[in-house]
Amino acid sequence: MDIEIYKFNMNNRVEIDSDVTFPEDYDMGDIKALKNVHVNGTLSISEYDELEYNLEISGTMVLEDSVTLEETEYSFLSDAEDSAGNYEKYLNKNRNLLDILPILWENIVSEVPIQIKKEGSTLQNVSGNGWEFESNNE
Repeated sequence: MDIEIYKFNMNNRVEIDSDVTFPEDYDMGDIKALKNVHVNGTLSISEYDELEYNLEISGTMVLEDSVTLEETEYSFLSDAEDSAGNYEKYLNKNRNLLDILPILWENIVSEVPIQIKKEGSTLQNVSGNGWEFESNNE
């Protein structure tokens, strides 16, 4: 997500309220897809040239069910407030744009659960070579 540097006002601050799309070639690891990602909040550049953010990032990630490996949607909400270091690290000087996608990604990844189970999914007839799953639930 690119922010035009000229949008920073006299206080070196910009308000953000926008939908976000990640490029198709973005390496998402265990996340199969991201849907309806929205970011709301502020970015500011401190007197020490540090990029500071206070953002709320929400959306839906598609993950694999921990047991059945079916695709499962998981809603997330991340309240992110931190300093990202020197703003020039995110600055494309040729286009006068700040790319904050890495900041957003870092905060989305922190919301990935260790395990997820699709509501209503059950194991049936699970067995393999020399093993079989038995359930005590009746």
